[in-house]
Amino acid sequence: MCNAGRIKHHLKNNIEKPEATILFVGHQGEGTLGRQIVDGAKRVRIHGRDFQVRAKISQIYGFSGHADHDGLMTWITHFHDSAATIAAHSARPIRRVFLTHGEESVALHLASEITTTLGLPTYVPHYRETVDL
Repeated sequence: MCNAGRIKHHLKNNIEKPEATILFVGHQGEGTLGRQIVDGAKRVRIHGRDFQVRAKISQIYGFSGHADHDGLMTWITHFHDSAATIAAHSARPIRRVFLTHGEESVALHLASEITTTLGLPTYVPHYRETVDL
């Protein structure tokens, strides 16, 4: 997402070089510096200074460490399917699922699908919201 860390130094040192290529591997979230760059911004602000984007910008997918929709549904289904087994062993069954990562519209859609498909109450907290468990 390019919002913090060493990547900002790499960008600062290369983004104005026409001979450089900045390759983004995977999705860049809304509102992030990475998203501004892949969306074609001509100028970006890094460490309080404006830089012209002169480097070639490319993006590829397929290297994410995050599960996709199908992977998440498969993962949570295993927990849901084992709820009867958990209940039989006196452990608490799943009471609520929280989705705390990803863009809000996508998280809300997935929350609705989890609730509809698996019958698990699912919630997408707002930024800085606290939830009593």
